[in-house]
Amino acid sequence: MRRRIVRVRWPRHKPLLLAALTGPLLMAAGLGQLRAAVRAYSLEGHPPAALLTRLDRLVSALEEGLLVTALYAEWDPRRRRIVCACAGHLPPLVHEPGRPPEYVELEPGVPLGVGAQGYTEVELTLAPGTLWLAFTDGLVEGPDLPVDDGMRRLTEALHDVTTAVAACDSALAALRPAVADRRYDDDTALLALVTYDTAPAEPRVASTADTRAVELAADAASPGRARTFVAEVLESWALPGLIDAATLLTSELVTNGVRHAGTAMKIEVSRIDERTVRVGVTDHARDVEVRPRIADDDAEGGRGLFLVEQLASGWGSVASEAGKTVWFELRA
Repeated sequence: MRRRIVRVRWPRHKPLLLAALTGPLLMAAGLGQLRAAVRAYSLEGHPPAALLTRLDRLVSALEEGLLVTALYAEWDPRRRRIVCACAGHLPPLVHEPGRPPEYVELEPGVPLGVGAQGYTEVELTLAPGTLWLAFTDGLVEGPDLPVDDGMRRLTEALHDVTTAVAACDSALAALRPAVADRRYDDDTALLALVTYDTAPAEPRVASTADTRAVELAADAASPGRARTFVAEVLESWALPGLIDAATLLTSELVTNGVRHAGTAMKIEVSRIDERTVRVGVTDHARDVEVRPRIADDDAEGGRGLFLVEQLASGWGSVASEAGKTVWFELRA
């Protein structure tokens, strides 16, 4: 068994983009096209769920009947935040210091090429020293290894590891030992990340210096109140150049919340750095789907998230037991 280990030290000011693509029918040419597409879509700033939706359309166009599983994640080392989405792939494993390893609870989605209507994101903040491990099914499944047993053995193998290389070595030793009498019917790939305490954590919501919030009811006056609130905050932060785009996108998200969620909402405006702000709209209808929709030429609505996708430097949605948050970021 050949092993290849690549170590990456990523600049603090840039996100690390992680992707794993697998497919039994995926030939080298098709894989090359998908890798190029992943890079192009990520450079355009598409968040994980939107990127997988685009890849799904591409796979459908490459070859009839082609199916590909994928896990795509974006890592922000400055805020120690990782956002990931899944298309029929096995979930990543997270091992926080002092806690047993566990798999990330995310919507599994369907493989690329099925023609999915959309994918769901999960956002995690990783404490210093946390291991995040993505892997292909060749690691935990085989003719003599049921996938449930393999995933259980993987968590057992990672109890005492503290580095990314040790995590890969332990996983391979436990599940794919390189011995002369063993033959495996599938390739194995692992991608390990260990966080370090070299950057400030995500700004706290309670910090009035960096975050402003307001509660709104689900009524027709809320979009106007949200626009006024966001404009006043950006004016106070001396960011007038962001007001037009921020108020337009906030209005669209609040209007969507009024129409489709029908619950009270919370608007949060956070200052990420001197030039970047994030606006989040949180409601209490976590089961309402969030995805861009293609609107007819004569339709009065249905274009809100397309505007967000075009104007924002990044956007996404995060669901929890309490509800869901749709957010976007703008940079001056």
